[in-house]
Amino acid sequence: MGNSNTKIGGSPSNELADGKFLKDIQLNDDHFELKDGRVYLKDKNTTGLIAFYAPWCHFCVELAPSWNKYAKDINSTSFKFLAVDCTNSKSQKIVDTLNITGFPTIKYIDPKTHEIVSTDNRDGSKLNRSREGIMAFLKQKKVL
Repeated sequence: MGNSNTKIGGSPSNELADGKFLKDIQLNDDHFELKDGRVYLKDKNTTGLIAFYAPWCHFCVELAPSWNKYAKDINSTSFKFLAVDCTNSKSQKIVDTLNITGFPTIKYIDPKTHEIVSTDNRDGSKLNRSREGIMAFLKQKKVL
């Protein structure tokens, strides 16, 4: 990831980008497009969840091993577990546009529009980041 190639593919390797999240699941500004104040993934063949994180964040450090495991175990040709390092200068445009201020923030790539959307529940509560919570969200979205 991390380069100007916007195609997302393959199974992630075990190499870590920052000692926490897998290098192969990293996205930056080059992977997104902005239209009418909305953010879309450029790779129209991919949907999934994106963890927006900061390497210094304790909660992000706790999430990383599980997220990496999901990226490897639930990896499919179209559904991916991806990550954006919000401290990376190459990710600032997307972080600012999505108004990411808390870490980790998890967003969903809408499979129909490829828009980056909230994972908040209808009642306004946040996505439960436990394995059970994430699996329930994916079942609700008919991903699993």
